[in-house]
Amino acid sequence: MAAVTPIKVLMPIFSGFNTLDLNGPLEVLARPKEKGTFKCTIAAAEDVTLAAEGVSIQRHISLEEALETYYTYDILLVPGGEAAPVLSQAAQTSSAFMQLILAYSELTGSTTTDRHHPHPPPKKPILLSICTGAGFLGQLGILDGIKCTTHFGFLDTLRSICVKVAEESGKKAGKVIRARFVDAGTNGNGVRIITGGGISCGLDSALYVVRMLKGDEVAWYCAGLMEYASRVNEGVIVEDE
Repeated sequence: MAAVTPIKVLMPIFSGFNTLDLNGPLEVLARPKEKGTFKCTIAAAEDVTLAAEGVSIQRHISLEEALETYYTYDILLVPGGEAAPVLSQAAQTSSAFMQLILAYSELTGSTTTDRHHPHPPPKKPILLSICTGAGFLGQLGILDGIKCTTHFGFLDTLRSICVKVAEESGKKAGKVIRARFVDAGTNGNGVRIITGGGISCGLDSALYVVRMLKGDEVAWYCAGLMEYASRVNEGVIVEDE
């Protein structure tokens, strides 16, 4: 039997991130019957990062290493957390964490021109935020002109972020809606932008990605193994509208 070529997922975390935003998708991506279908890598500024719930998570790689290798990953999954640490991190737009997200959103264009990486980027890269993680994308202008979602308690905050950033850049603000997740399609660089709703919506967002990449059977197998009543069909897929 031929070896499985894993779908590589990079997960940057920050102090105060929500554990289910990270572990929910991790659980989904670990469930396909064919072992090694997804390979997840956690990146962080420090060796150990404290989550909002008081749990400490050890990183696989540093954010600096992630910035050197991000173009080798098929998916960048960005968790959220409580509003205060998210907004604090989002304000640091020059930080390695924020620059990693920005670089991935520009992956196709920047990899083939400016950065001169030794091999091409993934053919269909996916940038997926969970919960308030959409705030990072909004602050960086990644959500300009597209539909997006976040935790219901963060909807107005994300709207304000999108409007402010768009006014400063002269672009159209992102349209923030309430949904389990929103697949806004691909941006100008060919990166698919998906934003997930609050916390448990990360499960459905991840199942949607599994379904997109591996088909319905694999996605439903994962949900069944987790004994999770999936609401993956409640997402908004812009290309289907």
